[in-house]
Parts: sequence; structure tokens; C-alpha cells
Amino acid sequence: MGFWANDMKHGEGRLIFPGGEFTGNWVNDQRQGFGKLKKVENGLTVIYEGSWEKDGLSSGKVTYYDSNSSEVGKYEGQLL
Repeated sequence: MGFWANDMKHGEGRLIFPGGEFTGNWVNDQRQGFGKLKKVENGLTVIYEGSWEKDGLSSGKVTYYDSNSSEVGKYEGQLL
């Protein structure tokens, strides 16, 4: 669900894929601006939330949850 321009994701949207989803802003088919990515990694649910640049999270927070939905770790700050 979302907007398209020139056959590319552009504007606000939601991408659902096996094992996760991204909700946020897109520019020319890349995640850009505020967004939230939720996916399963190594048996943990991981949520990446914050400011995205050129399809990668540049700053924000990463929170890890176990299979009981209990928070087991968190990082907040700048990401490279």
C-alpha cells in the first residue's frame, strides 16, 4: 500500500514481506525520512525506528524482543 511515481515507491507507504514489514516514507524506491521496520532475525523480533537515508537507518532506535514479546535489548543513537 502506498504511492508510486515512475514505477518506484515514492511517498508514504507500507511494504509487507515474508518475515516483516516497513511503514514510512520512500523516495525513488528507497526508504527516506521517518520509518519503522519490523522483522524477525535469529529468533528475535527486531524493530528499527527513526530517520532513514538512502535505504538505511541513519539514526533512531533498535529494539529486540524475545518470543514472549519481552524486550531483551535496545540501542538508541546514530547508526552507520
